[in-house]
Amino acid sequence: MLIHTFWGMLPGEESFPFPCDKFSGNFDGTYFRGITIDAKPDVIFQWLIQMRLAPYSYDWINNLGRASPRRILNDQPDLQIGQTMMHIFDVVQFNIPYDLTLRVKPRSFGQLLFGDILLSYQIVPVDNHSSRLLVKIKRKFNRGPLGVFMRHFLPWANLIMHRKQLMLFKELSENK
Repeated sequence: MLIHTFWGMLPGEESFPFPCDKFSGNFDGTYFRGITIDAKPDVIFQWLIQMRLAPYSYDWINNLGRASPRRILNDQPDLQIGQTMMHIFDVVQFNIPYDLTLRVKPRSFGQLLFGDILLSYQIVPVDNHSSRLLVKIKRKFNRGPLGVFMRHFLPWANLIMHRKQLMLFKELSENK
């Protein structure tokens, strides 16, 4: 298994059904991320839906230097299909408090730069006190020189960004 493809996954988790598998698309790259969090799904899900406000990764890179909130903001609107997440994604499916599926906004700068991206965050309870937060990312790279570059660069960049994001979700969920 390549670390940039299966970071943090336990054996067999990549074969779990993910909500993003229900969506059509001709994808040419699939990546998995996973982390164990000592928290129940509802606590973790509260942090996931705050991606409407910030990406929870390296804020200086993907949030214009603004810090991602470090507390749950309860005055947010209800989660809805079509809401923006992490600036470049739309919510396309969710099942509170177990999964959230996002797709890069069509005909957007994000799609122009990164291609078509569909990803599901899935929370799997382990026991009464802990859960696995799994992510499946499906990607269709653009054609041309930028697409060739992204095909080699983006999986590693995504690993770095998602690793930071999942570790921060772990820290925030466990400290609630």
